[in-house]
Formats: sequence, C-alpha cells, structure tokens
Amino acid sequence: YPTREMRDGLAALVKAVYADNPESRVSLMEYAGAAVKTEDYTNNGDKILKAVNRLVASQRSAGVLVEGLIDTGKDLQKSKTSRRAVVTVSLGSPDDGETQPREAAIEVQKAGASFWAVVVGASAPVREVLFENLPPITGGRRITMVAPTGLVQALTNVGAALTSQYVVSFEHGDGPVSGNLQAGARRGDAVLRAAVIR
Repeated sequence: YPTREMRDGLAALVKAVYADNPESRVSLMEYAGAAVKTEDYTNNGDKILKAVNRLVASQRSAGVLVEGLIDTGKDLQKSKTSRRAVVTVSLGSPDDGETQPREAAIEVQKAGASFWAVVVGASAPVREVLFENLPPITGGRRITMVAPTGLVQALTNVGAALTSQYVVSFEHGDGPVSGNLQAGARRGDAVLRAAVIR
C-alpha cells in the first residue's frame, strides 16, 4: 500500500517529462531497506514506465532515503546534462539510515539539481530536515498530503513544473555577469529581497 497510487503518480510524472522532451534521461530508485537503482538513466520512456509498473509494496518497515540521495547526487555530478532534478516520494515510513541529512543536501546541491519532495503523512525527523530545507534552496518544492489519493495530481504538477521552467541569464557590457546577484524590489523605503542567484 499504496502501490496503485504510487505507480499511477510516477507514471504521470514520467509521461509529462517525456512528452516535453523525449530525449530526457530518467532513473528510478527505491529506498526501502536499501537504496537500489531499479532502472538506470535512460531516454527510453517505455523502459522507465515498465519499471514503474513493476513497483510493489516493500515488506521492510523503514527506508534509507538519505543514503539514496547521496548516491543520486554523486551520480548526477557525473552527468553532462544542463538540467537536473531529484523527485522523492515519501510515504511516512521511518528512516533507518545512519548518515546525517547534511551530507545528502551537500551532494544534491553539488549536482546542481532541484529537489522536489512529495510527502504523504508524517515523515521521519531525518527526512523532515531535508524536505523542509532542501527544496527552497535548490529551486524545488515540497508537496505534503494526508492520503496517497493525491499522488497522481501532485506528481502531475511536479512534471508540469519541471517541463516549464526557464533559465534566465543576465548580461551587461562585455558579457555575462559573474558572481552572485541579489534580485529584489523596492517601494519607498521598503525593500523585498529574493534568494541569491548564482
């Protein structure tokens, strides 16, 4: 449980990504008991959908999401793609991992990946740190729901967001701006500052 909702939600995400760009490379990892890549990076959408349809409920009571994120971050750092994202689905199981969440956050950030967390129910404290802090600093988002019946809609929304984001470059005078930029708006004496852009 909730196998059907999980399969349908992930299939909606995969279809959205491949409909926008059939050359996208997608990988699938399970992290129940151990972080195992069930399908390596491929631009074959049918292959990923078959892997999604083979997902079954795990008999293990806990997962190791932090270790899975470390492996994924290191994998993505080797990738030559310009756009990277990590999407996790957490169903409220405890986390048996012994690694600190900070290490996973560092690897995902080094990879330049946006982090998207779809959370059903309560999450383990070690995961909660990542789910709360990593999406806003990487350009991702956290989606929380009470029941898995919303997984299809949530993952459809993630797919739509991933396929409709843009890269914005700033230039002045002789070429691109180097270093960090601070975006913001001013009205009278009030200043609203956005996140630092790197």
